[in-house]
Amino acid sequence: MRRLTFQPDERGSVRVELCEDSALDAEAYRLRISPAKISIACSTDAGAAFALTTLYWLIREGEGAVPACEITDAPVYQYRGFLLDPCRHFFDVETVKSMIEQAALRKMNRLHWHLSDDQGYRLESRRFPLLN
Repeated sequence: MRRLTFQPDERGSVRVELCEDSALDAEAYRLRISPAKISIACSTDAGAAFALTTLYWLIREGEGAVPACEITDAPVYQYRGFLLDPCRHFFDVETVKSMIEQAALRKMNRLHWHLSDDQGYRLESRRFPLLN
């Protein structure tokens, strides 16, 4: 497989072209990587986000070099989510942000955040202190 290392142009950037393709499903995309440019075709913003996520993983795993390829991808399931259940264990803000970021990098599209349980409610409320 031919691997490409992109050389930035005189402005220090690599050419990425985004075009709309209404024939693709809502979260589907087509990613083409050639020596001249990176081309992304999608029909929605979600498709563009998932294409950029795939590009991120290609760059990360290739340590900066990416394969010249064409990837056409669409999710098998419409609902791809994860459950965050801090009811019995408190997570600080940075941990929650990290979990959400990691879920996004794995192309999850739903977050089910279980905030309360019969044993307690774990969000501080200055207006309703008895909930704490």
